[in-house]
Amino acid sequence: MFTHYLKAILSFLFLFFSSIIMAEKNPFFFTQIGNESGLTENTITDLFQDSDGYIWIGTNNGLFKYDGYRCKVYRNRPDSTNTLGDNTISCIEEDSQQNIWIITEHHVHKIDRQSQQIHKYNTENTRFMHYCKQRQNGELWFVGEKELFIYDPKQDSLIRQPSLSPLPFNSNVCDMEEDSAGNLYIASKSSGMIIIDSDRQLRHHYKHIPYDETSLPGGELSDLYIDSHNRIWIASLKEGFSLLNPDTHNFTRFNQNNSHLKNNIIRCLVEIQPNKILIGSFSGLSLIDCNTFNIQTFDFDPQKNGSLGHYSIHNFLKDNTGGLWIGTWNGLNYYNPLRKQISTLTPKTFTGVLGKGQEDEDGKIWFTTEGAGLLCYDPSTQEQNIYLLNPASDAYNKNILKALYIKGDSILCTTNQGRLYLFSRSRKKYELLYEFGGGDIYTLFVDCKNRFWIPTNSKQGLILIENGKKQTFFPVNGKKQRIHYITVIKELAPDKYLFGTLTQELYLYDMYKNSVTHIVLNQLPGAKNKRIGRITGIETDPEGNIYVSTFGNGLFTFDPRLTLLEHYINNNGLTTPYIYTFVKDKHNTLWTLTENGLYYKEYQQENFTYVPNKQFIKHNYTFQGGSLDSNGFLYFPGSKDILCFNSSRLGKNDYLPPLYLTDITINNKSIDFQSSKPLILKPEETNLAIAYTALDYIDPEQIQYKYKMDGIDESFAVVGNRRVAYYSNLAPGSYTFHVLASNSDGKWNPKEATLSIQVLPPFYKTPTAYLLYIMGVGIVIYGIIHYFNVRNKLENDIRYKQMEQEKIKEMNEERIRLFTNFSHELRTPLTLISNPLEDLMQNNAFSSEVKKVLTLMQKNTKKMLLLVNNLMDIQKYDAHKMALQKEHFNLSVFIKESYDMFESIARKRNIDFTLTNKMPESYEVYYDKPEMEKVIFNLLSNAFKFTPESGNIQLRLSPVSRKNIDSLVDEKQKPMLVEDYYLHIEVADSGAGIAPEELENIFQPFHRSSQDLHHQIAGSGIGLSLVHFIIEQHQGVVWVNSSQAIGTQIHVLLPLLEKPIIQKTTIEPTDITAKSHLFTGDLQNISEKRQTILFTEDNADVLCYLEQQFNNYYNVLKASNGEEALLLLDIHKADIIVSDVMMPRMNGIELCKRIKNTPKWNHLPVILLTAKTLPEQITEGYKAGADEYIVKPYDIAQLRSRINNLLENRKQIQKKFEKKLELETFGIQTDEQDKIFITQYTNIIKKNFSNPNFGIDDICKGIGISRAQFYRKAKAQTGLSPAEMIKKLRLEAAAQMLRDTELNIVEIQTKVAFSNSGYFASCFRQMYGVSPKEYRKVNKI
Repeated sequence: MFTHYLKAILSFLFLFFSSIIMAEKNPFFFTQIGNESGLTENTITDLFQDSDGYIWIGTNNGLFKYDGYRCKVYRNRPDSTNTLGDNTISCIEEDSQQNIWIITEHHVHKIDRQSQQIHKYNTENTRFMHYCKQRQNGELWFVGEKELFIYDPKQDSLIRQPSLSPLPFNSNVCDMEEDSAGNLYIASKSSGMIIIDSDRQLRHHYKHIPYDETSLPGGELSDLYIDSHNRIWIASLKEGFSLLNPDTHNFTRFNQNNSHLKNNIIRCLVEIQPNKILIGSFSGLSLIDCNTFNIQTFDFDPQKNGSLGHYSIHNFLKDNTGGLWIGTWNGLNYYNPLRKQISTLTPKTFTGVLGKGQEDEDGKIWFTTEGAGLLCYDPSTQEQNIYLLNPASDAYNKNILKALYIKGDSILCTTNQGRLYLFSRSRKKYELLYEFGGGDIYTLFVDCKNRFWIPTNSKQGLILIENGKKQTFFPVNGKKQRIHYITVIKELAPDKYLFGTLTQELYLYDMYKNSVTHIVLNQLPGAKNKRIGRITGIETDPEGNIYVSTFGNGLFTFDPRLTLLEHYINNNGLTTPYIYTFVKDKHNTLWTLTENGLYYKEYQQENFTYVPNKQFIKHNYTFQGGSLDSNGFLYFPGSKDILCFNSSRLGKNDYLPPLYLTDITINNKSIDFQSSKPLILKPEETNLAIAYTALDYIDPEQIQYKYKMDGIDESFAVVGNRRVAYYSNLAPGSYTFHVLASNSDGKWNPKEATLSIQVLPPFYKTPTAYLLYIMGVGIVIYGIIHYFNVRNKLENDIRYKQMEQEKIKEMNEERIRLFTNFSHELRTPLTLISNPLEDLMQNNAFSSEVKKVLTLMQKNTKKMLLLVNNLMDIQKYDAHKMALQKEHFNLSVFIKESYDMFESIARKRNIDFTLTNKMPESYEVYYDKPEMEKVIFNLLSNAFKFTPESGNIQLRLSPVSRKNIDSLVDEKQKPMLVEDYYLHIEVADSGAGIAPEELENIFQPFHRSSQDLHHQIAGSGIGLSLVHFIIEQHQGVVWVNSSQAIGTQIHVLLPLLEKPIIQKTTIEPTDITAKSHLFTGDLQNISEKRQTILFTEDNADVLCYLEQQFNNYYNVLKASNGEEALLLLDIHKADIIVSDVMMPRMNGIELCKRIKNTPKWNHLPVILLTAKTLPEQITEGYKAGADEYIVKPYDIAQLRSRINNLLENRKQIQKKFEKKLELETFGIQTDEQDKIFITQYTNIIKKNFSNPNFGIDDICKGIGISRAQFYRKAKAQTGLSPAEMIKKLRLEAAAQMLRDTELNIVEIQTKVAFSNSGYFASCFRQMYGVSPKEYRKVNKI
C-alpha cells in the first residue's frame, strides 16, 4: 500500500514540475433550474437524492423536492403544525424506512414517508445539531455539539451516546462518511477529522500540524469524499484538497502552490467517472485524474448557453443515472452526458433560406444563403459574419448563392443564374469565374482525381474541369453527348458515379466503361419503371451499400451492384417518407432530417431511432443541406435557422425511470394518500384526477406516458408528456389504475405504477339498502298477495251480487217483455173498445144517464190505456230511449182534470180527497204533458192504494224559490237544483206509512209494497219507478217522507220558466171529447169520386171495424197479411195502404219495403199501425218508406184525417205537375191593386231564393212600405205570414227544380237557401205529403 502511494506522489511531483496545464474546452453543457421549476431560492446549502429518485434541495430559505418538472416547497408556516421549524437547511438524509430527515439551524425534522407528516425532535442542544448519517448497519447517527445521538425507531426519539461523548473535537461538524469496512469519518470545520470503527471505538484523530506537509491541511474543512476505490479525499476552505494514506496516516496535498488549481477554496468533491474526481471551488470546476494526478480546469462564461449559473460552487450530487447536480451561490445546475444537446443557430441578420455548409481549414463553417451571400460561423467564439455578393445592393435576388466548395483560402460558389464565383477568405472579395447561364447550380463536386464537376442547368449541362480544361461532352455507349439536370453527385469508386436528376431519376455513370445505366425500381411491388423520387442525399457504408434518400418516397438501400435491399417508408423506425437531407458522421451513423424530426441509424443496425428534440421546429429545411465538421458537429440549415449538435455526444439513454403517483385530487381538492392502499371514493366524489411522474432528469420533457383504468379503458391511452389522468362519474365498483412511462429516448419501463380504487355505492345501492329493498319487495309482495286475496274476495262478492243483480235484471227484463207483449195484445182490444165508445159518445140519441155511464167507461178505458202505456214506458226507460216532447199547457186545468179522474174513487171509499193549488189559474208550464199525466196518475194511484177508508189524501201545488228549497231537500239533491223557481207538488195520504227498510227501494222497478189495503188496482211495481225517471228527465227531484203516525208524503220539485204571478184570468177546461175534431178536417170536401183503401190486418175484428168506419167514404180492400196485400195490389188499384206491423207470413215493414221498391206502386202512401212505441221501432218504419206511423190504440177520427190528408196532398201534387208557379196556386184571390202588390212581393222573393240572409226588411225596402204596414197587408192578402210565404215559395221552387232539372237534392236544397237537409225534407213532406226523393219519383211516372 505504501509503495502505491509513494509512486503516486512521485508521479504527482513529476507532473508538477514538468507538465504545462492549459484550460480545457468545457465538456459540460448545463441546464439551469430556477424559478420556472418552482425553485425560488438561489443559494444551495445541500443536495440529496432519495431512494425513490426525488432530488431534495436545501437552501437558506426552505426545502425543495424536485421531480424533474416542479418543486414542492417545505417552509416554516406559523399557522400550521405540519411545517418546518425554520427555513435554513444544513443537512438532508434518508433512513432505512425511507423517511427524510432534515436538520435546520434550530430543529431536527422527519418527513414520514407514508403520511408525509413532519415530526420535530428535540434534545438538550438541538440548536447545535449539525449533521446526520444513515449507516450501513441501519443506524441513523446525529452529530451535535461535542455529542453524538442515534435515532431509536421504537421510542421515536434521539438517544444520546455517553460512551462516545464528549467527542474529541469542537463544534461545526461539516460531514460524515462511511467506508466499506464500516469506519465512520467525521470532519469538523476547525477541529480536524476523527475515525470511529464499527465497534463505535475512536480509531484516530487527525489534526493540522503547522509546517508538516503530510498532516491534515489547515483551515476549515468543508467536505469528505470516499471514491469507488475507497480513497479518502478531504476538502479545505483554505489549503485546497488532500488525499489520505490510511497506512501512514499522511496526507497528499493539492493546492495552488503545488498544482494547477485556480483557487484554494474547495467546497466539494465528487467522482464523475472511475478515477475522475471533480473539484468544486470558489472559482469553478476542476478535474483530477486519480491515476496521473493531472488536473484540468474549465472556464465558464455565465452569459453563454449551457454554462454554469455562477462560478462559486457550493455542493455536488451525482444521481442514479450519472447526472451531475451542482449547487452554486446563484442557483442549481444539472448536467447529464446522456442528455441530447441539440441547439439552433439563428442568423443575426436576414439571410433568406440557408444552404449547405462546409468547414474551412480554420474550423469555421461557411453557409450559402438565398439573400445574403455567404454566412461564416465560428463555433469556438459563436461569431457570425455576412459577406454579400453585391455589397452595393442589399436586394434579395442579387445575393442568392446555391452551392459552395472550399479549398484553402478559396471558396467556389454558384448562383441561381448559372454563375460561378471565387471568394477569397483573406481578401473577403468575390471574383466571377464562369457564367454558364441557365438556372440553379445545385452542387459542386471534386472527385478523388481532383476533377471538378459543375452540374449546370444551361444548354451545356454537366461540366467537368480537369487540368484547366473544360469538358461538356461525355462518351456514352460509343457516342459523345451532354448530360443534363444533375442535382446530386456521389462517387462510388474511381470513375464511377451516381447521378440524381431533376426528373427524379437515378443514373449510374461509368467513365471507364463509357456507359450510363438508369436505375429503375422494378423490384418494388407494382412499381414497374417507377421513378425513385426527388433525391435529397446519397451515402455509402463501409460495406459499400448505397443509401438514397428522397422527399416523398422514403429511403432506398442498394447493395454495391445496385440491387435494391430495403425500402424505408413508414417502417423500420421511420415515420414519414419525406426526407430533407441525409448525412453520414465519422462513426458511420446515418442521420436523416425529416418533416417529423431527426432520426439516426447506427452501422449494422436495421432500424432507425427517433431523436426527441424540443428544439426541432417544424418548418422547411434545405434539400441536400446536411453537413459534418471535423469535431463531429452536424449542421442542418433551413429557411430560418440551422439545427446543430455533436453527434458523438448524443449517447443512448438506457435508464428506465421509476414511476410514482404524486397527487390525487378529488372534486378539485388534493388529498393525502398511500399508493399501497386502496383509494376509497364516496358516492359524491365524482371527479378524480391522478397525477404521476417518472423521475428521469435527463430530458423530462421527452418522457412519454400511457395509462388505463381497468373496467373503463380497454387499452392503454398514450398521452404524450401529460402527467395527469382525469376520470369523472365512476360507477360504484372496484377499479385499478395503471400507468407506464418511457425514458427520454422512448424506451418504456415495463414496471407500472398502480392504484386500487374502490368507489362506494350510494346508500340506495349498498347491501343494507338491497336488504331493505328485499324486505320492502317482500312486504309489497305480501301486500299484493293480501290485496289480491281481498280483491278476489271482494270480486267474488261483487260477482255474486252482480249475478244476483243480473238475475234480478233478467227477471225484470222478462217481466218487461211479458208486460210489453201483454200491452201489445191489449192495444188492439182497446182500439176496438175506445173507438166504438167514442162513436157512441157522438150519438145524441142516448139519455143523460147512459151518457154518464159511457163517460165513466171512457175514463176507465183511458186509465187502462195509461197503465198499458206505463208498461211501454218502462221498456223505453230501461233502454234509455225516452225522449221528452215538451209543450206549453195550463197547469191548473191539467191538475183539475187529473183530480177529477180520482174523485169518484174517493167518494166510493169515503176518502177526504182535497186539492190545494197555490199556482195562478192562468199559469202555463213547459213539460211533456203526457208524461206528467203519468206522474200525477201514478202518485195519486199510489196514495189511494195505501189510504184506508175514511182517510184523507191531499194534492198540493205551490211555487218555491231557490233560496227556500234548502229546508225541503237533503244535501245530495241540492246540486241538482239550479233554477230560480220550482213547482212543488205534494201528494200526502193518511195511510199506515212505509216501513223504513222499504223506503230505499221505493223507486226501484217492480218493487211492490205488502201494505196495499184494497187490492182493487193490480200493482205492477213500476209506477213510482216511472215517476222517478220522468221527473229526472225534467231536471227535477222526487223524494218520500213517511212515518206510521202521519202517513206518507211524496214530494216533487219541477223547474219553472218564470216566477209565477197570480192573475184573475180563469181558463175553462177543454172538453176532451172535442180533441178529435182537431184532426178530422171537413169530410164534406172529400171528392165525390171514391178512392180505394187497402187495409192489411191479421185481427179479423179490427179489420171488420175499419171496414165499417171507412166503407161509407172509400172503397175498401182487405188483406190478412202482407202477401195477400201484394196479390190484391196486382189485381186492384189502390190509392193508399193502411197496414198493421205485426202480422204472420209477411209483416207490415216488409210489405212497405216491397211497395216502395216496386215502381208501379212506389207512389202509393203507406200508413203503418202498430203497438210498438220505441223510437228505433218507429224509425224502422219510416226507413221502410212509411208515410205515417200511428201507435195503437189509435183514434179512428185521427186515422180518418191522416188518410184524408195524404190523399188530398196527392191530388195537389198531381195538379201542380200540370201548372207553372202562379199566385192562384196558393188560393189567393186579388183585385188589380192587390195583384201589383202580390206580384212585387213574390218577384222579390223569387229573386232571393238562394240568399240565406234574405228577410222581411229586404221585402219592405223593395216595395217601399213600412214593416208593420207590409206585415198587415201581406197577412190579409195571402193568409200567410211573410216567413211562411217565403218558405212556401222556396219549397214550390224546389218542387219545380225536382221536376225540371237533374240537380241532386242537396244542390236544390242549397239553391233555395235551406242549410239543414233534415229541416228541408221535413218542410217539404209537410207541404207535399212526400219526401223530395219520392216527389221526384212520382214526377217521372
